[in-house]
Amino acid sequence: MSAAPGERSNRWMVTFALVTAVVLAAAVAAAYVVGRARITGGTPAERIAAICRVADEGRPGAGAAIAAAADDDPSPAVRRVALLALARFIDAEHRGLVEAATRDADPGVRAAAAATLGEFDDDSAADRLGELAAKDGDEQVRLAAADGLERCGTDKAVVGLVETMENNDNPKVREHARSAVLRRLNWPERNTRAADVAMWRNDVELIKVDPAVVAAYKTAGVQLVHHLEYIIPEPGE
Repeated sequence: MSAAPGERSNRWMVTFALVTAVVLAAAVAAAYVVGRARITGGTPAERIAAICRVADEGRPGAGAAIAAAADDDPSPAVRRVALLALARFIDAEHRGLVEAATRDADPGVRAAAAATLGEFDDDSAADRLGELAAKDGDEQVRLAAADGLERCGTDKAVVGLVETMENNDNPKVREHARSAVLRRLNWPERNTRAADVAMWRNDVELIKVDPAVVAAYKTAGVQLVHHLEYIIPEPGE
């Protein structure tokens, strides 16, 4: 027995709706795959341009694509740009490759990795950045490590900056760290140079008695050593 006209119409509408849903789902899936971020290019300059474009567009998979370039692109220049761009797409999955890049043979890559590592806000990152600031053989890496410590929101990072300001063997790095500490504490910038030993020690000790610094050392479990004899009394004191 054949179906009534109304029943046939209902069946056709149901079938049409199902087919339409399948087609739309396939189209959305295809658009998602096509639209996913990719880093392509035959030259380093082309891949760098692709990284900048992907970072700006923020398509699905942008962070993963940039992380892949940071991890294994053969060009140090590309890896540098990718590591800096990765700061916009912080993900716990990228933490290991960023820290590994702080040991790259290329100092520019290490500097970029140090700057981005501070975005992860953990004590291990602060420890690694403090180590780079103290021991890396390239000055730009040390300066970038201080920048990373400033970005890192942990108390351990404050300790790392104060220790760098006080003990680093590079005057430029000490001054860079001091500026970062002052910004963290919302203090005005000071013009003292590390070469002016007496005034430098005075500035360091004044910073070390700031309650926020004292609290950071206590929370981090690091002993804070004061040298109050270095503080130069104000006139009339």
